[in-house]
Amino acid sequence: MIALRANDGSATPLPYTPLSDPGFWQPTPPAFAPAILLHWAKLTPFGLASGDQFRSDPPPALTSGRYRRDYDEVKEVGDVNSTKRPQGRDDVARFFAVTSAMHAWNQAAVQVSAAQGTSLSHNARAFAILNMAINDGLIASIETKYFYHFWRPVTAIRAGDTDGNPRTEPDPAFTPFITTPAFPSYPSAHASASYAARECSSGSMVVVIIPSPCRTQPCRECFSTTPRSARSPTILMTRVSMAVSTFVSIRTRAPYRASTLEGM
Repeated sequence: MIALRANDGSATPLPYTPLSDPGFWQPTPPAFAPAILLHWAKLTPFGLASGDQFRSDPPPALTSGRYRRDYDEVKEVGDVNSTKRPQGRDDVARFFAVTSAMHAWNQAAVQVSAAQGTSLSHNARAFAILNMAINDGLIASIETKYFYHFWRPVTAIRAGDTDGNPRTEPDPAFTPFITTPAFPSYPSAHASASYAARECSSGSMVVVIIPSPCRTQPCRECFSTTPRSARSPTILMTRVSMAVSTFVSIRTRAPYRASTLEGM
């Protein structure tokens, strides 16, 4: 396996020149760092035919009502000083800001395999499939990100008077609750990888997150081994991730709508 992946493209970063028109990604504060992971768009996948096999449809037009609704939502609840963000979301947001899909799903799988007492051979196969799916979900996401180059909310909201939509009021002082990752917004890499993990896990192990009793801190994880047909209502990591990123304004809901289909 190591020999087969020796020239998969993961070790060769590519330069990126941002576009300047409204709607296109620009380096974001506070570091204004250059874009990363462009080369992952061409990474050799495990199961996909190519990175663009499941490319998402385009993001909402800047002049559309959907774009304006998503814009207003993030502007209201995602600012660092927002008073509209529900209590308890801050800690959840911080958790997901430092937890990659790879880490979260592997930790979940470790706990599930221990709870179910599965064999070494079963675990080896399950973890291989899980991580190959996450890898390909990320490839598909990054390919789509650098195909559309969609801007981040901090750029969009500060430049709301340039997008051609008369209903998007700009806020030049808008600052996200957490630092924005240095690559385009659309679709969500975290969600694409998580949906891919969720789909493959359903065939080899059950990975479910049960909400905590107060329903405000879903990062307090409890993993259920209840059969699919007998599960009580749950919050999956993919849905939690969507809500969290909206509340901390690193992206709007549109990237998650796309990632749902891309990851699955």
